[in-house]
Amino acid sequence: MNVIQHAYRDTRLPEEDRVFVLRLARDDASLVVHLLDRGRKISESDLKPRPLDEIRPGGLGVSLIRELTDCMKYLPAPESFANLLELRKDLG
Repeated sequence: MNVIQHAYRDTRLPEEDRVFVLRLARDDASLVVHLLDRGRKISESDLKPRPLDEIRPGGLGVSLIRELTDCMKYLPAPESFANLLELRKDLG
């Protein structure tokens, strides 16, 4: 949802290029999720999550991701993509 709502907002990309790729893999005892998009390039310093106890609609995506995963980081994106978000969840 965050990619659709934020990465492609105010972009001049044609609609057919507004795609994202979701890759799932298992690495030792972790589930590894890679989310790649062609939207506006961002870094972790761009993310401004709000506290989970602040009750109002919206703005919880990053907070929930951090709460539900063991690791969240941006990696260098491969050619033709702007962003690569890696999420890890320990399975053991």
